[in-house]
Amino acid sequence: MTRDDPLQNVLGRLAGVRKRGDGHDARCPAHDDQHASLSVALGDDGRVLLHCHAGCAPVAVCKAMGLRLGDLFPPGNNGDGHARIDATYDYRDASGELVFQVVRYEGKQFKQRRPDGNGEWSWKLGHTPRVLYRLPELLAAGPDEWVFVVEGEKDADRLASVGLIATCNPGGAKKWSKLSDDSALHGRRVVIIADKDAAGREHAADVAMRLRNRARELRVLELPGEGKDASDWFDAGGDVRRLLELIERAPAQSTRTTRPQIQANERQLRDVRADALAALTAANDPPRLFTRAGGVARVALVHSDQNDSMPVVQQLDADALRGELTDAADWLTLKHSKQGGDFLVPDLPPTAIARDILSLPAVDLPYLAGVIACPTFAPDGSLITANGYHASSELWLHSSITDLPPVSSTPDTSAITAAREALLEVIADFPFVDDASRANALALMLLPFVRPLIAGPTPLHAADAPSPATGKDLLVKSALWPALGYEVGATTSAKDPDEWRKKITSTLAGGSPAILWGNVARRPDSEHLAAVLTDVIWRDRQLGQTKELTLPNRAVWAATGNNLVFSRELARRVVWIRLDAKMETPEQRSGFRHPNLLGYVREHRARLVHAALTLVRAWLAAGRPAGTQVMGSFESYAAVMGGILDVAGVPGFLANGEELRRHADAETGEWRAFVTAWRERWGDAWVGVSDLASLLWSEDGRRSDLLMGIVTSERERGAVTQLGMRLSAKRECVIAGFRITVNHRADYAGRLQYRLVPVEAAESAQTFCRPFSKVCTKVCNDNSPTVQQLEAAHRPYIPFSHTQRVHAGAPARAHACEGDPAKRSVRSVPDSQPPLPPELARTDLATDLVQTLPLRPERSVRRVGAEPRVDWLRNASDDIPKVVVELAREHEGWTPCDWRNRLLQLAGRCEGTNPERAAELRRAAELMTRSAEKTDGE
Repeated sequence: MTRDDPLQNVLGRLAGVRKRGDGHDARCPAHDDQHASLSVALGDDGRVLLHCHAGCAPVAVCKAMGLRLGDLFPPGNNGDGHARIDATYDYRDASGELVFQVVRYEGKQFKQRRPDGNGEWSWKLGHTPRVLYRLPELLAAGPDEWVFVVEGEKDADRLASVGLIATCNPGGAKKWSKLSDDSALHGRRVVIIADKDAAGREHAADVAMRLRNRARELRVLELPGEGKDASDWFDAGGDVRRLLELIERAPAQSTRTTRPQIQANERQLRDVRADALAALTAANDPPRLFTRAGGVARVALVHSDQNDSMPVVQQLDADALRGELTDAADWLTLKHSKQGGDFLVPDLPPTAIARDILSLPAVDLPYLAGVIACPTFAPDGSLITANGYHASSELWLHSSITDLPPVSSTPDTSAITAAREALLEVIADFPFVDDASRANALALMLLPFVRPLIAGPTPLHAADAPSPATGKDLLVKSALWPALGYEVGATTSAKDPDEWRKKITSTLAGGSPAILWGNVARRPDSEHLAAVLTDVIWRDRQLGQTKELTLPNRAVWAATGNNLVFSRELARRVVWIRLDAKMETPEQRSGFRHPNLLGYVREHRARLVHAALTLVRAWLAAGRPAGTQVMGSFESYAAVMGGILDVAGVPGFLANGEELRRHADAETGEWRAFVTAWRERWGDAWVGVSDLASLLWSEDGRRSDLLMGIVTSERERGAVTQLGMRLSAKRECVIAGFRITVNHRADYAGRLQYRLVPVEAAESAQTFCRPFSKVCTKVCNDNSPTVQQLEAAHRPYIPFSHTQRVHAGAPARAHACEGDPAKRSVRSVPDSQPPLPPELARTDLATDLVQTLPLRPERSVRRVGAEPRVDWLRNASDDIPKVVVELAREHEGWTPCDWRNRLLQLAGRCEGTNPERAAELRRAAELMTRSAEKTDGE
């Protein structure tokens, strides 16, 4: 142990040392300590603090360790240290007299000392005034010169060495409040240079807040590059000219030398509110407060681990708005003395005023649509390059790019080629399956630069691959880094609709220019995600409140996942970027052009941004030709991005959209399988939801694969409910060649029934009545025809199947008197299978029909342990003709007329292939005709 580190010197002599908070606990060596009663900490001045909770004095503790009290102090503090002094910095008053001195030792330790008047130094400043560093030079500078406020004396001296006026406060970060006087900066043009660490940024923000209403002009600057402070920046090649250019690009902070005074009490709320709004408006120049989402918002910078600044939108609550009101005005409260006099005293802005302002439907502040982090083209084609708010586009730009070359207004072919190759170099290592995926990835890279040029929503750019570690997230992050200037953070997908809604609202509320859903589940089926992708405005309830938010949707949307499968609704909203390394372990690939791709993009960001802007400028110079690609609901996106890529000579944009919809639309495939199973079991008969839900379970009581991703409930009742909702949404949809029709007359229990109708039959049924008699037309248009009237009107022309299709939803099938069974137009389906009509029981068809009749179960949806359902269609004998099987499965609730018409229809189908069976069917139909005539007569 050495005296250079007194804390480690002490800890090394103690037993039972353990870390606790900012200090340590140990067993006290001055007494028989069994409970670690000695606390050891480091003081603000660098000395070691000892406190024994058993009462031992520090001198006794030091003696037990073999130390002196002087050993608790850092080198130089007690006057007898041997550490070498690196530098000294003199703090002088306005007359040039030395007030105190900051001493820098080896190891970057600092101490302060003052002259004691006897030619020696005192290491205790006491009440010595803390003045600004280099104060005489600051006071001698002209009023229009920039004054640089830095964190340390070394940086101030470095700036002074190149002819600039610079100063700092003693003690470094978070010590500005210790200054005795900062009036030398009042009315000055001040630039605060922040060190690129958390403490440096907090210090810069604190100084800016304290000088906001005192400096004539105020800017906060974070220098580019890898260096931490101003000295590092100059060492890396920075010069005064570039520094002054950075100052001009830095956003100006709001500054006023005087503030209005507002009396907060004994006045009407409306009057205080009016004064508060006037003060906010006057202080908001240049704009830093905005209206957004029905409230007041501001832009803040969030810093990542890579020291990259991310602009985000902060929605102000009442407490935050009170802080803004404090900066905008001096708030006073009227007091009354006992002697009868009145006087004003300083006070805080009332919370009621802040809440009242936030409750207003509109506030006279500029509207903020979003934040951007790179030069971007405005809707009129102009290029936004200056940091700060731009009223024409309603965007706030915060760009850290300082070395962006000028962008030609008319790029030539060589410039376009160079720009295209520079951008393609970023994505060169990714295993795209086709040109379309590569072009779509390039579109994602270019989209942030032209988002204001697109009038409407933009789709979801989805990067997927067959297996993990193919580079999906890296592709999206590297593609977006040039535009953002930082690594976009991934948001996890949600598991239920409500969570999807909340996540979408929270991400849009932050105003991020890009939103990435990372590692999305295989089936991101969300109606909220589908809705936000096709809307330019998102409305939702504010989290934790009843207030509704109205948020602009100008973000770039991206997602990553493995073998993503989209619903039919989402598939048409997706731009597909497909990767495939064609190997079992993609993470073991090697031989990349850029092993550290994010580092490459970060290093060459300015060149990549210039390349992107060049391609857009080339498209603008060509007259903004629209792309020939088509994407429903995203016409403007397809036209702009397609046009840019066409001018750039990049083929394949959106060319894989049809393949995505064909291969990724699992929902349609599931519905096809379900409709096929439905058709095989019930044909074109009317079926209730409970019956259809039985298809979702196998004979052993387990969940089948049908509609597994659509009907997710594992419980019987929940499955029936979900299936009913999904079928309601699919009514009149054509799936697998059949139209799903609904019978609004309902069954005997009042439940809706559904039926599959071949597309050809459905189309013919829509116009079948037109060529026929006036009787047919009259009956069809009657408000309440009976079944017999319908059959009689159509009997000479078509079989009953036509009336069943045409009039499925007509009043004849849904009579107003539904409660009266005698007046119902169609008989209810009985609980058990009705017997064959006696006429058919005497025919040769009887045996075949009995073998193929469907049996109705007691419950429509099978339960575990129930008797297995008889699959009559599967168990039917192979020698029974298909027409008879169809006849058997359709006959529930038929009248004699139904039997007759269906028998005749089937006879016609068998005429050419099986004349004998056709004859049997005709004989059976003749018997049923007699029965029908008898029924009509009655």
